[in-house]
Amino acid sequence: MVEAVPRLISWLESRGGRLRDIEAGEVAQGGRGIVATRDIAPGACVLEVPFPCLMTCSSALACPTVSAVVNAGPLPLTPFQVLTIHVLLETSKKTGSAWWPYLQTLPHSYTSGPYFAASDLDALAPAPSVHRRVAEAAQRTRRDWHAALPALRAMPFPDDRWRRLGAWRWAAATLGTRTMYLPPGYPGHAGGGPLGPGPDPGGLTPLGDLHNYAPPAGPLVPSLVDLLPGSVASRGGAGADAAGRAREPHPPKPGGPGSGGTGRYDADSATYRITAGLLGVPAGAQVFLDYGRYTNAELMQLYGFVLRDNPHDAAPLEVASFCVAARGAALALGPGERCIAWGGAPSWGLLRALRLAAATPAERRAGAYLALEDRGISRAGEARAFTWLRGALDRELAGATPVLVEGLRREEAGQGPPTPCAEVALAWLKEHVRILLRGLQTCDTVLSSLAEIDPERTGVRAGS
Repeated sequence: MVEAVPRLISWLESRGGRLRDIEAGEVAQGGRGIVATRDIAPGACVLEVPFPCLMTCSSALACPTVSAVVNAGPLPLTPFQVLTIHVLLETSKKTGSAWWPYLQTLPHSYTSGPYFAASDLDALAPAPSVHRRVAEAAQRTRRDWHAALPALRAMPFPDDRWRRLGAWRWAAATLGTRTMYLPPGYPGHAGGGPLGPGPDPGGLTPLGDLHNYAPPAGPLVPSLVDLLPGSVASRGGAGADAAGRAREPHPPKPGGPGSGGTGRYDADSATYRITAGLLGVPAGAQVFLDYGRYTNAELMQLYGFVLRDNPHDAAPLEVASFCVAARGAALALGPGERCIAWGGAPSWGLLRALRLAAATPAERRAGAYLALEDRGISRAGEARAFTWLRGALDRELAGATPVLVEGLRREEAGQGPPTPCAEVALAWLKEHVRILLRGLQTCDTVLSSLAEIDPERTGVRAGS
């Protein structure tokens, strides 16, 4: 497909597109990508794609065939369904499509949620919330296809394979992994009209979607400094410093978190513009794009890949993994807060909940505000909270480790995951287990520090 990119660039430039100091090619990270041909200044525009080159709901409704089917249907189609049908129709035309130079560069299959079969989900079983999330993406694709079948049957496809679930899965995954956000009111935006409810899917942006992902700078999550006894109010008194939320994140490095560029629709020029990140890009380096903040579970479902050392990743914890004393606190939190952050610390929400649950009634009456300020209430309460958390992590690892060991055994034997989706799921599990292990290390460090300070009051013995 890379060999088709020069034809795509010629097509794009003939329609007013502009490339500045970039080229497409094979890259070590991401397979295909965009590379700087010379040093690119911070914030410089590297690509302009005229709006008529994009595939959007407006281009779908501008097609008489699609528009007639949409308006004639017994039930309104969602914007996503309409754009999916548009992509299928244009791809089925091959060289007869105005977008064929772009469409022929698209992958033939994907590893995002719509492509996951039931057997691909085995590595996700240790995290039921993640398992449900990815399974639901595949089920939603099937539901959307079934609801769109009357419209698909009315489309003049060259043969019936374009109406089947496999073709729909491919087009839906194309949109899910490659569309770029467009603001309401873009040219020809339906804004309701003949379309059913649902968010606008954005637009397929030729060449723009070859930019690989660099995450934004990591979030301000608890660090070990925040968790050690020095931040416990009983040690420092009422004037003790709160957890260090205001600390500046690590400065971005080229190609790392925070170095990605941005993409946006520019109404004045009627183009979609890709600009370099705040660090610029040195010649020969890959030009990354910042899609937003995603955990690895979200990246797997939406885009079909996971990142090693993703600063936005988190390991969700199941309520059942907590002991009875902590289960109420865990139950009050959603999966997004009931988790261990990438570095091994509990989320701020989980930390507050456990601290409040671990405090005695008297401590809660006098010092609940301390937990809400992200400080410990007492040393004994900290010891209980981190003992509970350690137990939850032990139980999570007890479920995840056998699945990971079996996956690694198959890899070592040269068997490997049976499908590309299963391979992505196993990669996700590896990162999930790494976070759980970091969480265990964090709990042990905190408990050991508490034991050294006051083993009698905390009930924790050094080395226990």
